[in-house]
Amino acid sequence: DNLGQTSLHRAAHCGHLQTCRLLLSYGCDPNIISLQGFTALQMGNENVQQLLQEGIPLGNSEADRQLLEAAKAGDVETVKKLCTVQSVNCRDIEGRQSTPLHFAAGYNRVSVVEYLLQHGADV
Repeated sequence: DNLGQTSLHRAAHCGHLQTCRLLLSYGCDPNIISLQGFTALQMGNENVQQLLQEGIPLGNSEADRQLLEAAKAGDVETVKKLCTVQSVNCRDIEGRQSTPLHFAAGYNRVSVVEYLLQHGADV
């Protein structure tokens, strides 16, 4: 939004614990800092803060998993559908911390590499 807040910021601020759980399970990053300088953790009530401190996500979200697999397979159309500002640098936390760019480059998927670089992948 115009304050740089994510859905998680809003849910935390309003004390919506179940919504925070859902957003975290889908890979919402609790470390994003709003334009006001706050993380979702800093905006939440006591219950929300406890949830966010626990670091709920134990694995990649389904969308991140699909993006990583599409990058590895060279499926540029799927990469285009799944790639966002937040997910372009997601990491395979169940493996070697590889990003979509690592997989695409490692498997010589040139069109995917080009797309990821054009859309903000860290080098």
